[in-house]
Amino acid sequence: MGMLLSIAFTDYFDWRVILGYEHGPTLSFVTDPVGVRAVFRLRDLPEGKSRREALRHWVRQHWRKRDRDDAETSIEVSEHLRGATRFTWHGLTCRIRVSPADTDKLKATKARRAL
Repeated sequence: MGMLLSIAFTDYFDWRVILGYEHGPTLSFVTDPVGVRAVFRLRDLPEGKSRREALRHWVRQHWRKRDRDDAETSIEVSEHLRGATRFTWHGLTCRIRVSPADTDKLKATKARRAL
């Protein structure tokens, strides 16, 4: 029972990558945002594109200047997730599953912004 609780607890914090062929079996492995970027750094270049889209990652809270000449017009950018969750790698279709913990954190961030 203790082992099952441990697995359920860690699954809440683990990111996953699911990969496979278009209509075939898939394989899933556990990672984190840093691991996703490191392993899939050399993913396939999308057809007709000159750059790869950034993979899903957290963007920290920061301030952005609205007008380069006027420092008073800065706006706050809240912490958020951005980037692609689907891509191809050596012909395999890949999908990033963000951890439930990070999904909950994103929902909480959006709820705070709405107040």
